[in-house]
Amino acid sequence: MRPLSRSALRPYVCPSCRSGAVTRRGFATQPSPVPEVYDVVCVGGGPVGLGLLAALRASPATSKLKVALIETQDLSKARSWKLEPHQFSNRVSSLTPSSVSFLQRIGAWDYVDASRAQKYQEMQVWDGETGSRISFDWSMETSPFEDLPTVATMTENANLVRGLLSRIEASGEENLSIFSNTTVSSIENGIDHPSAFAHRCQALGRCRRYQQPRSSFRRHRDGWLGLR
Repeated sequence: MRPLSRSALRPYVCPSCRSGAVTRRGFATQPSPVPEVYDVVCVGGGPVGLGLLAALRASPATSKLKVALIETQDLSKARSWKLEPHQFSNRVSSLTPSSVSFLQRIGAWDYVDASRAQKYQEMQVWDGETGSRISFDWSMETSPFEDLPTVATMTENANLVRGLLSRIEASGEENLSIFSNTTVSSIENGIDHPSAFAHRCQALGRCRRYQQPRSSFRRHRDGWLGLR
């Protein structure tokens, strides 16, 4: 029996079936990506950003938050950073006693190499062009029988970053995402209107929507964060 052509069968097929077949052929076969949802996303893996995440992971009130770290550089280099005792990095930070106490409370100071941190009780800073000078010296206000208070503690930024990163990773992988070698391509704020500030305050403890790396990171209500 010779098969019938489509044109011969057309009068016997209802119009809705014919239009449905055409519509189905127009659908995409690949589903759109489901956005990731984070409570806090920190852009930048320096001492400040890592200190924030380490504090969030250490506090019982915020340890269950879903957090993410986005860093443009390769974090594997920060993890493996190590110098000989006679070698030093030229980027350092002076930590006040309250900053050191903060790092101790969140458990990060245990991961900092103490042999590369130095307390000091006196400091002089001057300008080579104008001769302006400022100094800090506890010896003028302390009894000879008392220990000199610490002005600050100096350590290399790399030592501090490695310690903070180790503390964060020691808290476990649950609710933690670290995106290394990832760059933020764009950030878009939400619509500016009289209630925008209160709206953002209400959404602060709620979800933030983000896509996976190398796509768009969507932030729920407040705006967009794009990565590449």
